[in-house]
Amino acid sequence: MTIHLFRCQDCGFRCFPVRLACRRCGGEGFEPVPATRGRVLGATPTSVGVAVVDVDVDGVRLVASCPVMPTVGEELRLAASSETSGSGSLLFVPGAQHTPAQESEQHP
Repeated sequence: MTIHLFRCQDCGFRCFPVRLACRRCGGEGFEPVPATRGRVLGATPTSVGVAVVDVDVDGVRLVASCPVMPTVGEELRLAASSETSGSGSLLFVPGAQHTPAQESEQHP
């Protein structure tokens, strides 16, 4: 699965979703840039068995779901809807086996 970030044609700044004008230079032309992977900046387990992750995708920060609890710095890939529970939200998955998000939550 691929999503498209949008790159300003004047300064190269990337954003998601597309904007009317670039917040860096004010340019109004954008071109779509495919993105399929991101790196975890932070993750929070939830009570429903998924993690909410903050992901850097080519310099754009996205909030998404992940069916496991990833580690900071881990690379994730965007999942196709057939790999998800059909929640309709943006979902990233790791390539390796992980502990389900709610099982990895630790209580002091």
